[in-house]
Amino acid sequence: MKKTIKRYAEYKGEYFVAESHPTEQYVQLMGKSVAFCSLQEQKEIATQIEKSLHIVRSRKAKLYEDEVEKLKAKERELKDERVRLSGRVGEEPSGMPSGSKEKEDVETDLSIGFPKSRS
Repeated sequence: MKKTIKRYAEYKGEYFVAESHPTEQYVQLMGKSVAFCSLQEQKEIATQIEKSLHIVRSRKAKLYEDEVEKLKAKERELKDERVRLSGRVGEEPSGMPSGSKEKEDVETDLSIGFPKSRS
């Protein structure tokens, strides 16, 4: 069994070198060596990680803000286009607040309850 595992590891190392990422190997090495670091070194590493996380989160928030701004600009463009196209057709854009139109009462034959007898 050990020979088979050893052959597999050699095979993987020889033929799949492109798959192994140097970053992953570096992280693995760091993970193994952290156990042997002093308390001060571990605190420094934790501080570096927190700073990196802060930078990543700030960048992510900035990207989201930029995306929201782009979407708002696109929304404004679409609203302007809708108004322009509605004006071309001569209608008021749907979903837009009406200017001076008043509500019109409409009579229907609908009633609540039993129908009135026509006798």
